[in-house]
Amino acid sequence: MTPVPASRALPALVRNGVLAALAASALTLAVLLGATGVGVPLGVSGPGETVLEIGAALVVTACVAGALGATLVLAALNAFARHPRRSFEVSALAVLALSLMPLLAGDLPAATAVSLGAMHLVAAAATMALLRPVARRSR
Repeated sequence: MTPVPASRALPALVRNGVLAALAASALTLAVLLGATGVGVPLGVSGPGETVLEIGAALVVTACVAGALGATLVLAALNAFARHPRRSFEVSALAVLALSLMPLLAGDLPAATAVSLGAMHLVAAAATMALLRPVARRSR
């Protein structure tokens, strides 16, 4: 893929950031619908006796927030990092790994943990796939 000229870099980053939020939301909602369609319980324990039900609004909010965060990180890396693309890939994979930790350490039913993990994976994949092309290779 050819590098994006500097004069078009910010509009391309914003466009791809919006597309990443939309794609991550759509794919994660598909996983949510599939999981709930086969009866997987998608509730996680909160503080005290509360149970947080994972629904469409929460999924879309998390995907948009994640894509926005990734877009802002990439903008900073493009401006200041010596190797923005590699730095973005490493940081995105680190955040993904950290996001999966509670699922591995928690006492969730296996089907719930797998479904939530799949949501994290598809959101990260969509976001990385759409933002990576607008990451500069190096300075």
